[in-house]
Amino acid sequence: MVSLGDYDLAPDVVWVGSLPGLMCRGDEQVESRLDQIRANGLTFDPEVLAERDGAILIDPRVSAPPQLNPELHQILIVHDGLVHEIRDYPNRAAAQTAFEAMQ
Repeated sequence: MVSLGDYDLAPDVVWVGSLPGLMCRGDEQVESRLDQIRANGLTFDPEVLAERDGAILIDPRVSAPPQLNPELHQILIVHDGLVHEIRDYPNRAAAQTAFEAMQ
């Protein structure tokens, strides 16, 4: 099982990508996508930028070529220690704005 720091993926996790049509449903699809990313030689080392009850803003720090959006940031929706949703944003400003609006 994929672990994101202190959090594991919920079986019904949804990953909403930053581009239309990019979506994974369920932990198997998310894990498969992450395996695909690793198989392409990319690495990630998530850094937590902000945290509040039920939401975490991260910089996934993906080692990606410029055409793959190196400014990608994500919000994780967490309940009971499990990640239920991963939301991609094209850059830190967009992710920060969305994070702040979640209050």
